[in-house]
Amino acid sequence: MNDIVAMIPVDDQAARQQTQAWDMPAERLYRRLREKARMRVLRADAFIEPLQPPEQPDLVPQSTDWQPVPGLPHARWRHATETFAVGDNLGPLYYDVAFELQE
Repeated sequence: MNDIVAMIPVDDQAARQQTQAWDMPAERLYRRLREKARMRVLRADAFIEPLQPPEQPDLVPQSTDWQPVPGLPHARWRHATETFAVGDNLGPLYYDVAFELQE
């Protein structure tokens, strides 16, 4: 079953600043999550660490307007107009995801 959108509250830069730095998320876990979610991974940061370019970026909302979620016909998503105001995080402050209930 690959009809999921993964959301992970990760900040790679903050994880690296810890006394015992670690890859957040762990590379093997992140790769598997991207595979199962068909690249639809919403992160609290705008990076793909620990992966490196030329890795394909995650599929994320590209607008503050509601848009269809690729591969999920009954879902829509958008990102916030606000961005994080602290640190190196370049991502939106939050994402909205809405699923149409099927009867």
